[in-house]
Amino acid sequence: MAKKFLNLQCGRDEGTLGNMKIQIQRINVNGNVKSRYKAQEDFVVTCGLSYFQSYIMYHFNMATITDSPKHNSITEGLSNWTNVNKMKVFNTVMEEILTDLYIPFDVQGMNFLQRFFIIVQMKDAIREGDVKRISIVLKNMIPFFYSHSRLSKYLTECIDYILKTEHTLSPYMSPKVQAGSFVNQKGRPGKNKAADIQKENEVKLLNKTKLRNR
Repeated sequence: MAKKFLNLQCGRDEGTLGNMKIQIQRINVNGNVKSRYKAQEDFVVTCGLSYFQSYIMYHFNMATITDSPKHNSITEGLSNWTNVNKMKVFNTVMEEILTDLYIPFDVQGMNFLQRFFIIVQMKDAIREGDVKRISIVLKNMIPFFYSHSRLSKYLTECIDYILKTEHTLSPYMSPKVQAGSFVNQKGRPGKNKAADIQKENEVKLLNKTKLRNR
């Protein structure tokens, strides 16, 4: 996302990632994801939360973050309504939000948010070890990887994982492969990590140890 949306030449254009980088003084954000992954990831998440908060305040006619939301479906006494009526209001509001955020795919801000929500979903699904949600998120990722490159290795890995876990593997092996995607060294809820990231960290640690022992 940093590669696609961050243009360091647009620092004066209000609302762009380049401008936000200057506003919050992120000097370690340079668009080079491989060398400074954590810095780019934190910047993208910060911008995503800022964009979404700005949209919510606009949608509910809020001048400040402490204002009460204003909407035709949200009336006084809503907290005393039955759960059925509350759900109707929720569905109405969510339908408006999803229409605004997901229908205009060619608008850059909305395009960024669509990818941001997928990142947030993936990070949360990994922490929770939610194998079903992982498959859903990977399916949503396929068109984004394809739009980046038809030869994207991430596109291939997404398709390979889905085909194996949902079609080609046996009912016995499929859950084992899905569960093997995570590792939880602490053994506590919400503390799962991606197994491939853990393996990469172990290899880096091993290489550093080798260098020190030379």
